[in-house]
Amino acid sequence: MNKLDRRISEDQRTLVGTQAPAAGPWWSNWDAFLKNSPLYFVSQIKMPLLIVHGAQDTAVPFAQSVEMFNNLRRLGKPEVVLLEYAGKGHTSLQNGPVNEDIDRRMMEFFDHFLKGSPAPGWWTDGLLYTAGQASAPSAEP
Repeated sequence: MNKLDRRISEDQRTLVGTQAPAAGPWWSNWDAFLKNSPLYFVSQIKMPLLIVHGAQDTAVPFAQSVEMFNNLRRLGKPEVVLLEYAGKGHTSLQNGPVNEDIDRRMMEFFDHFLKGSPAPGWWTDGLLYTAGQASAPSAEP
């Protein structure tokens, strides 16, 4: 088994273990699959949403996060943020500097909506974080 096969195998175990079971293929049980889709409920989302996704995720395609983000924006919900971590997979977001960056941005996201703090520069100005930086850049001087 090569490295990619092991990665896919690990990510698929994560995905299968958290999904509701559906009997048969989607074309035979369309309603069950539709109702298991987060997009089916997108219009019911009323709270701010921070989506964090590794672009190399083999368990959940990055396109699904983009689809959720785009649908929420089309519904006029500006309080949705999508963070893409290039080169990261489903479980590799949990360690090291990337995890610290996610924690920091999550706290700033919650501070903005729960404590009334200003929206952070990485959000308002679209600043990028690159691996090796001590922390995500700030829009403040």
